[in-house]
Amino acid sequence: MEGSQATALLTAELLRSVISQLKVPQTNQAETLIEAVKSVGGQLVAANPVGMLTVFFCKFLIEFVEIEVIKKMNCGLDDAFCRLLKEKYRF
Repeated sequence: MEGSQATALLTAELLRSVISQLKVPQTNQAETLIEAVKSVGGQLVAANPVGMLTVFFCKFLIEFVEIEVIKKMNCGLDDAFCRLLKEKYRF
């Protein structure tokens, strides 16, 4: 594999495969997805791929999921995960 474009494409394919095979529980779906992306992303970074594109791609995907959680969930005051995300993104 050469170059950051090839790295980005393979990273996206791998993450798509992991997410599609992930068994997501009825509760804490976003947290489960985020942890899976962090785990796979960490393994990819440890493998030392070309460039830092893999790191940025994983961070982008995690932030995308977090923002979608905020938009689509009616987060109650007792939901610590939603409160944390709202504080992080100033919603």
